[in-house]
Amino acid sequence: GAGTIDHGIGAVTSGGAVTTGPLAVSTGFLLTVTNAAGDSVTATTTVTVGSAVAITGFSAARTTLTAGSSTTLTATFTNASGASVDQGVGPVVSGVAVPVAPASTTTYTLTALGLGGPVTASATVTVLPPASIASFTATPASVVSGGSTQLTATFAGGLASIDHGVGAVTSGAAVAVTPAASTTYLLTVTNAAGDAVTAALPVPVDY
Repeated sequence: GAGTIDHGIGAVTSGGAVTTGPLAVSTGFLLTVTNAAGDSVTATTTVTVGSAVAITGFSAARTTLTAGSSTTLTATFTNASGASVDQGVGPVVSGVAVPVAPASTTTYTLTALGLGGPVTASATVTVLPPASIASFTATPASVVSGGSTQLTATFAGGLASIDHGVGAVTSGAAVAVTPAASTTYLLTVTNAAGDAVTAALPVPVDY
């Protein structure tokens, strides 16, 4: 039989695609197929018109973490029928943060479903090892009034400093101090994620 589609489309050929033209609203189309005897069968299909799904943001509160730490992921999107994040996170709600604690550097992918979709976005969380302190010593361990000692810190995984005006130090390199009174020196080692470990070293001064 011969086929026609309403809404001004007209005659169609079996298996042939036709263009509807711009649609302002959701529209139902009626296909009518009529045989030579004048008998017809019909079928309908609806084209839904709406706003396309869009992701407007996807980010981690902290993009660099120390192993064992956590952060949150926040996705913002519009016109979605549903959205989820991989790596075991699961369904998410726009604007609502979800916690994650990756064991290693991980890229999370957000997938939002809807008209024109799916659409995706990704966010990477870098995981670093913690800073560590192997030793923090004074040589000699105590000094007489007016005397000096050498402080030596051995550490890894970060940048280090010692308080009481000593400042930045290099792992394994001794620095001289001359405490005026018994003093406890604090060594702080901070990794690139901003997490720190500390060690305290008392240096007695004998009068």
